[in-house]
Amino acid sequence: MAASKRHIPHFSSIEEVDVTKLEEMPSDRNAARGNKPKLTILSMLITAICKILPDHPMLNAPFDDEAGIVSRFRSMPIGIATKTDAGLMLPVLRDAQSENLWQLAAACCSSLSTATKRMFGRCAASQVASASAASFFWRFTNGFT
Repeated sequence: MAASKRHIPHFSSIEEVDVTKLEEMPSDRNAARGNKPKLTILSMLITAICKILPDHPMLNAPFDDEAGIVSRFRSMPIGIATKTDAGLMLPVLRDAQSENLWQLAAACCSSLSTATKRMFGRCAASQVASASAASFFWRFTNGFT
């Protein structure tokens, strides 16, 4: 991430949006979820991004500074910023586009899948290679990590 910060222009866009209905949506669906994982706004945002990226492939296309080319990801690997005792880590959900809303919710909350628990556990133990961060383009955080 440090290299991309040095070599790639960054921009921010801040918009004020009324998300009242969006905030109500997870609780409405969670009330009737049964044994499904708890929905969060994060899982809903990741689902939305996965649905729109196929129509906008250049939004999933990083620039390779060394090769001087833009390469498009065929899949949608998404990094989720995670606070650990070892510092901020970015475990990656591979092929996020092949997951449905409930599967993404499982990956983003306490009822994690076994593979995702291992991934977050490796982050906590500082065993995730920094090279894995180079294999994803989209990063999410809850704003508190």
